[in-house]
Amino acid sequence: SRLLAECLVRAVDGKARIDNVLRRTEDTESQTYHDKKTRLANLKNAFALAPGAAITPAQHYVIVDDVFTTGSTLNSCARVLRRAGCMNLDVITFGHG
Repeated sequence: SRLLAECLVRAVDGKARIDNVLRRTEDTESQTYHDKKTRLANLKNAFALAPGAAITPAQHYVIVDDVFTTGSTLNSCARVLRRAGCMNLDVITFGHG
């Protein structure tokens, strides 16, 4: 996802900043073979704000993910950002599984 974000920044204007404001707190098993309910449970509390990260409510944030399947990973990440005060949030994915 980081490489995809870097390519996006270069393709758009090169001025956007890439920050790792999230970190994975749980080493969850692969989501590949789970149904939506199990995916959601698998990712509960799997992400948190990275150490030292601070959310600026007026700042625009974009979550970049490689594949969208059920949206469980993106929803889990977005929940952390929203609880931290993020008011402007979009997501970009490159594939659908």
